[in-house]
Amino acid sequence: MAEAPASIVRITSLRAVPGERAGLVAAAHENASAARAAEGCRSAEVCEDSSDPQALVVISRWESEAALQGFLAWHRGIAHASLADYAAAAPVERHFAVVS
Repeated sequence: MAEAPASIVRITSLRAVPGERAGLVAAAHENASAARAAEGCRSAEVCEDSSDPQALVVISRWESEAALQGFLAWHRGIAHASLADYAAAAPVERHFAVVS
């Protein structure tokens, strides 16, 4: 049986501190794994930017804005803390509604 489609796509952009890319990748994968385990998450992937080896993008798809906000209310502080030693700046987050 196919899963219900996502209605919200979240894109989080990250940039590694020089020399800390491996740590940022590991922390981003931990955060994506936590998202995938959350109720309402359809998928979460860590992607690298082929034009910039220090940049990563985490793309997650959610069944609803409410599901995403519920996850973020619990996880945002944990996520930012786990990335702090490896990220050059705070993550940049954008949410997009899926157009049907």
